[in-house]
Amino acid sequence: RRYHLKVVRLPISPPGQVLKIECGYYALYRSLIQALAVLRYTVVMKPVYDFSFGVVPLYKDEEGYKVLLVHQIGRRGDCFWIFPKGHKEGAETPQQTAVRELKEETGVEEVELLPQHSFEIKYNFEHQGDLIEKTVVYFIGIVSCTDVVISQPQEIREVGWFTFAEALGKVSHDNTRYILQEVQKVMV
Repeated sequence: RRYHLKVVRLPISPPGQVLKIECGYYALYRSLIQALAVLRYTVVMKPVYDFSFGVVPLYKDEEGYKVLLVHQIGRRGDCFWIFPKGHKEGAETPQQTAVRELKEETGVEEVELLPQHSFEIKYNFEHQGDLIEKTVVYFIGIVSCTDVVISQPQEIREVGWFTFAEALGKVSHDNTRYILQEVQKVMV
């Protein structure tokens, strides 16, 4: 029998990696082991698309604007400073979701959204074997009172009002910092 060397590219192979299928039984065995190794370390995940809506709450006093941040407890137990946000319920509009989440997370009920200004961030992460493709839309919200109440202690460790400069140093993620900088440009 005559065997031919055949080079194949499997759709699951890492970019730039080619598996060589060689002739002969031993070579075939070696090639299968190589293919299984690639399969073992190649994770094929179908993305799950997730959308949230939130508010960048602002309060204006004699010194200027203050920004409300929440110290959120993440799914893995880590904590980070962000703006209040969450998922839609039923037939809510994005703005209704943002206002409801602000109330649920901070107790702030009276907020005037500036609908002409919205900001979107996208990021991804892995959760329970799924690749989550997250999109969050934030609206600027002007509040008339700085009283806050944490009604979801399992999700929110603490909340606080900060100047723009303090908040820029406090936020945990670059995309949140970017939103804050954009809001500052609009409001100053």
